[in-house]
Amino acid sequence: MIRVLVELQALTLRGRVVRSLRLLRQPKYLVGAVVGTLWMLTWVGRPLLRANTPLRAGGIDRIPGPWADTASLGVALAVTLAMLLPWLLPWGRPGLRFREAELTMLLQAPLARRQVIGYGLLKAGIGTVVTATLLSLVLGPLHFPGLLALFAFWGLNAAWRSMFLLEQREHPRAVARRAIVTAVAGGYAAVLIALASRFIQLLVASGATSPPAAPRLLTALLLPGRLLTAPLLAQGTAKILVAALPVAILALVQLEIVLRSRAPFEEASLEWAKANDERGARGRRGSRARGKLGRHWQVFELKGAGRAEVAIVWKNLMRVSRIPMTRAIASAALLLVALVAIAWIVPVYPAIYGVLAGAGLFTAATAPVFGGMSWTNDLRTELQHLELVRTWPVAPFRFVLAEVVSSASLSTLVGMFGLGVALAGTFGAQISAANGVPLRIFPVSGTLGVSTTGLVLLGLPSFVPLLAGAAFAISALQNTATLFIPAWMVQTADTQRGIAAVGRNTIVGTAMFLGVAIALIPSALLVGLAMLIQRWMGLPWSAWAFPLWGVLAAVPLFGLGVMLIGFATKLWSALDPSQELLEIGR
Repeated sequence: MIRVLVELQALTLRGRVVRSLRLLRQPKYLVGAVVGTLWMLTWVGRPLLRANTPLRAGGIDRIPGPWADTASLGVALAVTLAMLLPWLLPWGRPGLRFREAELTMLLQAPLARRQVIGYGLLKAGIGTVVTATLLSLVLGPLHFPGLLALFAFWGLNAAWRSMFLLEQREHPRAVARRAIVTAVAGGYAAVLIALASRFIQLLVASGATSPPAAPRLLTALLLPGRLLTAPLLAQGTAKILVAALPVAILALVQLEIVLRSRAPFEEASLEWAKANDERGARGRRGSRARGKLGRHWQVFELKGAGRAEVAIVWKNLMRVSRIPMTRAIASAALLLVALVAIAWIVPVYPAIYGVLAGAGLFTAATAPVFGGMSWTNDLRTELQHLELVRTWPVAPFRFVLAEVVSSASLSTLVGMFGLGVALAGTFGAQISAANGVPLRIFPVSGTLGVSTTGLVLLGLPSFVPLLAGAAFAISALQNTATLFIPAWMVQTADTQRGIAAVGRNTIVGTAMFLGVAIALIPSALLVGLAMLIQRWMGLPWSAWAFPLWGVLAAVPLFGLGVMLIGFATKLWSALDPSQELLEIGR
């Protein structure tokens, strides 16, 4: 019977491969697969082709000797927290992931419960092997046994956690057991984070010469994590295998625990299978499934009578999230205030806020591009319902404008949140600098005629017009491309799977980046012209000019967006809902 289950999984994988190969008959999948393969060979295969440089020299072997123990603690801390924190969540994935057809066959077959659970773990184990193989190409082929043992234990621990949560549905003392687990895991994680924060401050203060000794309590608490990650830092084949042996034994023990679990996984797996099939069906129709928690929320109130383009924007925003805008903005503002307040309450090293500020700036800079590519609440999904959309009583220009605004508004809001995070990180670094080494993210006081605080308050908000203009122009470019080459841009379930999806996203992302670079040229020229006029008039440089420069940089972007909408309007008016277009991606 075990041989039959293995053959079933092998046939399932074979079917997926055959289906992917058949999709290569279509040019968009073929070109995407070629580009995706070249991209993978560039980033993964290139180190294998280096004749003079050993593969392992690019990974853990380059850690200096004095820092080896500190690196071991860092890796152990990351792995330990990654395993602990999910235990604090009140939800999680189902214990085992089966499709509805598999459940129907397995539950009716003469199989023991242990065999059914083993088949589910076998399915998940394929991804574990692939992940360990890819990472071993980076860290070194000799680390494959350690990586495989670590990820096997990690995956089995996640399965055990899911089965434990499912078991609490019928346990009479579920509340008490859940409280004990939360208290133990949460207390363990809190102590680790507190000790690690103090140790990081000592590391930064000591400089790059030699690290200080780690606290004994931190070292003791990280012993399980160091045991799991020991194969990653071991040197030599024999040492790696010896270090991987305890991890493999722990994985086998964890496997036996999962196989003996009495959790009622059948109903949870069936619920997941139905939800997964529904997401796939909705993906083929160009929409997304929404959680039960947000179905009673609306993005904003919409009256029964009004402009049709406003209804389109309302519909597209709800496709991404039903959380009300006011609630989302208020929650984001409270989070930013809390980040700044932590600097007064808890002594945090300024470098942490520096990283936070950098992350906020990165989010703001990439929101127009990546946001527009990920929302998929514009014409990329509307074309799946072309036979219905063409009957809407709205002018072509207003229709395309509504589709552009739907994606651009969300990208702008995410970018503004990133600027808010950068602002909170900057102020937090300045507040917490009194308790540690100051971190200068912006120039010192007196720069450009204002203080550091004034420079931040004038500089970051000045990017808002530029951010909105870039989001509007990129959204217009994306929707125009959707109407120009719909077979490439329309979002379906098949276009998001496999190596072809990687190649397609690479092509589209590269085109979007080039479009952004070209679109920013007029903005840069206009701002440069304003700076030359200011210099010619003899006016001193001042940070008070930042808002004006931000508005000037946004004007060409909005103008480009309007031009693209005009061109897209002509494409939309001439679009014929033929059978070829209706069958895109099916």
